[in-house]
Amino acid sequence: MYRDEFEALAREHPNFRFWPTLSRPEPSWTGRTGHVQTHLLDALEDRRDLDVYICGLKAMVDETRAMLKGLGFDRKQIIYEKYD
Repeated sequence: MYRDEFEALAREHPNFRFWPTLSRPEPSWTGRTGHVQTHLLDALEDRRDLDVYICGLKAMVDETRAMLKGLGFDRKQIIYEKYD
């Protein structure tokens, strides 16, 4: 959902990253796999001056938020939606 729009944003804005990640991909999937938390440090690099948007199941959202807070992110930098 909204993949085309997010990919367009990523092309138009170098400071916007769209990294869809599937924990249960079909064999044809060529993108990132596993859990989002596994890729968090790669996505952030050393930056702490950005906002992070997270959406997904409660457990993933809660764990990712805790990781971000542990890395020094302010709660105002973490935007999230839970789908349970």
